[in-house]
Amino acid sequence: MKVLSTEETFDCLRVVNMPSSEDLHRNASGWLPESFGLPKDSGRKTSLSRAVHEVTSEAPLVLLIIRDTDIWPSSANPHLFDLVRNSTGDVPSVQSHPGHLFGHEDRDLCEALYALGLYFVWGSVFIAPSIPLIIEVSHDEVVSIWSNTTLGREISSQR
Repeated sequence: MKVLSTEETFDCLRVVNMPSSEDLHRNASGWLPESFGLPKDSGRKTSLSRAVHEVTSEAPLVLLIIRDTDIWPSSANPHLFDLVRNSTGDVPSVQSHPGHLFGHEDRDLCEALYALGLYFVWGSVFIAPSIPLIIEVSHDEVVSIWSNTTLGREISSQR
């Protein structure tokens, strides 16, 4: 896992040439979202994280951006998140380094961090450029999956 500062995260987004969040929300990309409420049950959140992990297993790189970590402090345990995140070495805070770039070798860590973000109701954006797939989770507990394939429906059906 490589953690990215905010600036590095934006640089990475430019390089992967995926539609911007604004384009997706205005449907300027032509990609239609599959949206649903974030499951309340932790087991279903785990299933969602595993489904995302499964459908992106062949992607050489994925980018996970964690944001909105301070909206619902009563539902979060930032110390737990930092313990998992620091399992690969000492890394800066998620507030200063919200981007996480994962290769095949650390996909299990990606799944774990993504699941923790779901449990804590943190906003996140998960991007698998080679598939192509973008999953946005809002702190308002809405999951939006964008793809120009049927992957959104596949992930949604596995939740």
